This record gives sequence, structure tokens and C-alpha cells, in this order.
Amino acid sequence: MDAVSLRQKLDSLATDNLRRSDGDARDDLLDTSLTLEAEARRINVPDFVAVSLLRRADILLALKRHGEAIDSLDRARLALGSLRQHDLLVSVLTKKAEAFARMKDWTNASATCEEGINLVEAYRYKVSSQYMQSAYLRFRIGLYAWGVRSAFELGHYALMLQRMELSKCRSIVRHHRQETATAEDVHQGEEPFKRVCAEIDLARERGTVSDELLMKRRTLWDLLVIGRGRERDEEAPPFDLDAVQAALTADEAILYYYWIDTLSLMIVTIDSSACAPELRSVSQDQRRALEAFTQSVLQFRSGNASSFDAVEQFAELLLPGGMSDLLAAKTRLLISPHRILHAVPFHAFRLKDGYLIERFATSYVPNLTSILLRYDTPADRRVLALGIGDYKVPGYEGKLGSLTKAEQEVESLKEVYSKADVFTGADANEHRLRQLENDGTLSQFTCLHFATHGDNVNSDTPMESHLFLRDSILDGLEIANWKLRAECVVLSACCSGQRPISGRGMQELPGDELFGLQAAFFAAGARRIVSALWPVDSRAAVPITIAFHRRYAQGASAEEALQKAVIDYIKQAGTLTRKIYYWAPFFLSAMGRPAREQPGRTRRG
Repeated sequence: MDAVSLRQKLDSLATDNLRRSDGDARDDLLDTSLTLEAEARRINVPDFVAVSLLRRADILLALKRHGEAIDSLDRARLALGSLRQHDLLVSVLTKKAEAFARMKDWTNASATCEEGINLVEAYRYKVSSQYMQSAYLRFRIGLYAWGVRSAFELGHYALMLQRMELSKCRSIVRHHRQETATAEDVHQGEEPFKRVCAEIDLARERGTVSDELLMKRRTLWDLLVIGRGRERDEEAPPFDLDAVQAALTADEAILYYYWIDTLSLMIVTIDSSACAPELRSVSQDQRRALEAFTQSVLQFRSGNASSFDAVEQFAELLLPGGMSDLLAAKTRLLISPHRILHAVPFHAFRLKDGYLIERFATSYVPNLTSILLRYDTPADRRVLALGIGDYKVPGYEGKLGSLTKAEQEVESLKEVYSKADVFTGADANEHRLRQLENDGTLSQFTCLHFATHGDNVNSDTPMESHLFLRDSILDGLEIANWKLRAECVVLSACCSGQRPISGRGMQELPGDELFGLQAAFFAAGARRIVSALWPVDSRAAVPITIAFHRRYAQGASAEEALQKAVIDYIKQAGTLTRKIYYWAPFFLSAMGRPAREQPGRTRRG
């Protein structure tokens, strides 16, 4: 048997094992694994020897013969020696951690996970693009999941959270822009990227954009991000639970979520002095209902507004038991969802005394590490606002309805802020934005507001999620290349806050990375983003966003301003427009915290 045939038979063995149901006999598969191991040793290919032993371990795990599986994995490691440390050895360690965990040997499971995670982390960011960094975890995420579970069982909560953080939205924190690009960045990366963006605009005007041109721009964007990362040697702040707790004020708490597997959800409540984890078992029916709801949110275009009321059924499942004593005296809540939970509007959960947002000023954070980032708040607020009522976008003729109140929405900001540059109608175009970007004016605005059409996120190309301008499309790849110092961005646009949950052949993104318009604005330098999880209705969008700006201009934090705006809206809305569909798409995402905050002290509204 040659090496190619052996590889095919090893793949076939893995497939045959997966096709068997629990309780099925596998003696024939064990015999085959021994035959293939012998053949791999005969042709003297250590990789294939290790793979054959891995296949045998998989079969033994299915048979619940965990001790024998560990023995087979130890032999696989011995066969590898110093070869394939970052892929095959990681697979060996992942399976070994699972075997120990199935035996409830949490000490050895944790130690095995620690070794494997260190290997993955040493190599993970050498993988080129952020997409690839996320995909790299696809067959390695088990190390982190079992590591989280074993640390929880051992009562090592700081270690548990550290492992969660390493596998949760890490890239956006690493690549969050802290400074403007260097001259070398501009010379080597930005100009070619801008040129191809201009080519795409011209192609759209002619009516069609080739796949080759779009792929060229994606490649240039990846190279630009990679080059900046190498130039700055970017690194996320190390996770430190004590530092996170010290950053919280006395009236704040965090709800932190992490799926260990599809039916095991870790919910951690954290305040300035305590950390309370809870492992929640999710039934198959609950999981199916949750998946159905989140898909309906991400794919919703029009239909029954009452369908969003279904979110209330998940409050008991997703909120900590008894709403946790740690939340009793809090007025601010930071929520860090995970995977499909990013499509759940937690702020619309019903509590005994009203909706969650009526009780807490709520913000969403990608992970705990992001809280440790600090930024200076501007002394004066200068606003850039674009509102588009009618559209002349090539390729979308007749597809984009008029937004009759969008221009009114942004014009009202002139009365709220002393410094407001407002562009409407034909003036709200991409040429205007590029002009502001090129002359450096764009970086002087402390708040941006877009009242326009948006669209559902495309899971396979999420960074090309877009906003519609008067005569063109503005997508995340271009936005991410901006240089912003805006403390707040308001996207009064349908689906502008969506992020992909799946994509590129993966049912769930293993690294839970942030892609989409949120990621684009954060990468550009924004700190707070108010956006929409599903299509917005102008009957709610206009009063909520205007009320938000009035409070924000008076000095309220963005999360407080949004909370009060929503409360005011709910109080005055009619029976129909008081429904969750109208006000709950709006939520606030945060990256970092103002440097002026006083840790440990309660702020006053």
C-alpha cells in the first residue's frame, strides 16, 4: 500500500466511525485501525502512524473505553516525536483532554488543555488574516472548551475566564487601532486599496462588478491588516480578572456567556468584588428554539412584528438564577454574549418590574479584555450626520424605498449640537466622505450618525456588510480603513448591528470573532456603536435616536442616553409600536472605557 492509498483509508475509517450510532459495534473498525497502523509503520511515515492511532482513539472514545483511548493517544505522541507540533500534536492533546474529562479526571484534563492551548497560542497569530485566525481554531476549539469546563470543576475561576478570553473575539482586541497609520502603512497598503475601491465604484456605475475585482480588494485589505499588525506588533492586554473587577464601578456588573458545547452554557456574573459562574444545561428543544429564533432575527426582512415577542421565552434560560444577588443594587449591565447569543436582544427580556433595559443601562462587549482598553473622551462634541431619503444606487433601482424621515432625523441634530456637519440628499455621498477622509477632517468628529438603508449580514463575506449612501454602497472594508477618533457612532440603519454566527463552511465561528459593520467601525477607531439588530421602523428610529442625542449632548454616557431614550419611547408609544420589534433592535456595543471613570465609585447620572 502506498502513502496515497493509506491516507484515503485513514480518511475512510474516520468517516465510517462517524456514521455509526451510539451503541453500535466497532470491532471491525478497531481491527482496521491496527492494520493501518502496521502499514504506516511498514512504510515508515510517522505522521500516518500518529493518525492511525488517533483514529483508533476516536473509536475507543465512542465505545467509552477512555483509558485505552488515552494509551493510544500517548503512543501517537511518541510516534510524532518533534513533528507536526502545531496540528497533529494539538489534535492528540484535544482528544486526550476529552478522554480525561469523560472520566471526570479534571486535574489531568486541565493540565492537558493547558499544554495544548499554549501550543495553539504560540502559532495562532502567525496565520495570516483574521479570517484564517478564526478558522484555525475550528479543530482546536475543544482544547479551550474542555479547559474551561475542567477549570470550572476545579474551582479555578480566574483560569476558567482566561481560557474563555483566549477563544472569544480575540482578534478585534488585538487589532483595535490605537493610533493613526504610519507613513509606511499608507505608502505600502492604503493607496492600492483605495485605488481598487475606486475601480469598484466605477464598475458599479456601469452596472456590474466582477468577482475578480472584489477578490482583489479582499486580498489587499487582508494584506493591509496583516502589514499593520506586523508593523505595530499588536498584542491584546493580558487577561487579568482582578484588573477587570477593578475597572468596574460599584453600580456595574457583567453577564458573561460561553458555550462549552451546544447544550452546555456557562453564565458568569461579575462585579467589582465577586465572580459567580453557573453551568446551565440546555435541552435539545431549548436549543432548537433558540436557533430558530436567532435565525429569524438575522434573516428577517418583513413580516409579523409580534414574532419578536418570542424572545421573552429565553429569559429564564439565559439569565442567572434568581437574577443573582450580584445584580441586586446595580444600575449598569455589561453583556458579553457568545456565538448564537449575539442575535438575542437581552435588553428586551422581561423582568418582574419591566424590561431589562428599563432596569439597567445596558451595553454589549465582545469580551472582558476589551474593558481594559482606555481612551480619552473629547472635551467638545463635533458631529457628522448623513441622512438619505431617496437613492440612486446603480444596480438597486427600485429596490430601496424612500426613507421619508431620515433627513428630518439628521437635520434635528443641528438643534442638539453646537457643532454639527449635516449632509442630506445628493450631498450624502461617498465622494464627500472620501474628501473628509483624505483631508483628515473625518478624524476630527467625535460622533458619527448615519440614517440610511442597511442590509442583512452576509456570513461568508461579513466585512462587506454595507450602508447605502445616495448613489453608492459603503461597506465594512472601506470603513475599517478610516482613521476615526469618534467616541460614538450611531447607525440608524436596518441590520447594521448584525454579526456573523456561522459562515465559510462553519456552523459556528469557533473564535467567536467580530466581523461586520461593528468590527469595521471599531477597527477604524470608534469606541461606542449604537446599531440595529434587525430592520428598523422610522416610527421608533426617529424619536429614539433624537432623544439619544439630546441626552448624549448634555453629558450622559452613551449607554445611559440610549436607556433613557428607549424608556421615554416605550412610555409614549401606542399599543402596536410599544412592541419589542420597534424599539429593541437598537443596542450599544462598546470597546474600551473612558479614562476619566473612577473605578470603584458609583457615578451619578
